[in-house]
Amino acid sequence: MLRKNDLISLTITDITNEASGVGRYEGIAVFVPGSAVGDQLKVRIVKVLKNYAYGIIETILKPSADRTEDVCPVSRQCGGCSLRHISYAAECRIKQNWVTEHFRRIGKIDLAPLPIQPSPAQNAYRNKAQYPVRLGPDGKIQIGFFAPRSHRVIENCFCDLQPPFFGEVLTLIQDFLEQYRISVYDEQSHQGLVRHLFLRWGEKTGEVMVCLVINGQQLPYADALIEKLKADIPEVMFETETDNFVRDYESRMRMQGLDLETYFKYTGMTADSLREQLRPQAEKQVKLRLALEKIAKLEKIKVGKKDIDEEIQRIAAAYQMEADQVRDMIPEDSIVEDLKVKKAMDLVKEKAVIKA
Repeated sequence: MLRKNDLISLTITDITNEASGVGRYEGIAVFVPGSAVGDQLKVRIVKVLKNYAYGIIETILKPSADRTEDVCPVSRQCGGCSLRHISYAAECRIKQNWVTEHFRRIGKIDLAPLPIQPSPAQNAYRNKAQYPVRLGPDGKIQIGFFAPRSHRVIENCFCDLQPPFFGEVLTLIQDFLEQYRISVYDEQSHQGLVRHLFLRWGEKTGEVMVCLVINGQQLPYADALIEKLKADIPEVMFETETDNFVRDYESRMRMQGLDLETYFKYTGMTADSLREQLRPQAEKQVKLRLALEKIAKLEKIKVGKKDIDEEIQRIAAAYQMEADQVRDMIPEDSIVEDLKVKKAMDLVKEKAVIKA
């Protein structure tokens, strides 16, 4: 019979929806976080219930073929990721199986879903995140994510799943809070002002929304923070536009039957050198758009319903979609801003004087 602190040999044969590996020991299911199907392990039992038990990995005797290096320094403590220790191909296979099993077990439908379409981006693909803000044991401000089943903050401003510039924005806000000695929320006393930070970015526009969730009515020195963000946001926009250029470049490579990994192999380039090559073009694009947005504002350029409808029809035709699909996918505000920029560009061309 299993007891707490027993050390057992275990082979992982399945994985749960919570991403804990499962093995059987003397007929009892043992759940082991951070394990992979095929792992042969030494497991320390930490909790025993009537029909199942929980354990933690003591030693990996023979790793699963699905295992991969987890480069995140805090993934074991942070509650944000649970499958970082296995390959992306294995993750897709597991999630496909979850869907199939849900249909079969819950819906009583024996149906094999279509294969998962893998994402082209395995990192930096999220466009929003919410971060709790607390004081650490050393009295310094911590920004990051809650540890699993707790409200203990694991400090991490530069999560691999978020755009890299999110970390720059978080660091800027952290410095601002410390500079102006603005208090952060304490869950025990219910005192302190800043509770959470919420970031969202528009991949198409390069805009970033920064929200501070506070325990009060007003944020002190808010104008100073806004000015600081405005001064630093263009750098964020440069990074965002560079990301867009890289994706466009990758799409063109695929149209020629190449992926980036193969392209790098034959050209000797790297992901970093490609970004460095594309960055100047991205900066020009951002600066041009900012200038045109300013012109549109100064010239009080307007966009009417007819303009919007024509643009939606143009997008629908270009991508072989229905107009209603375009309306569902693209917010009208984004279409309006794009049209203002286009009209500003047309205005510049009209007023341009060509000298011989």
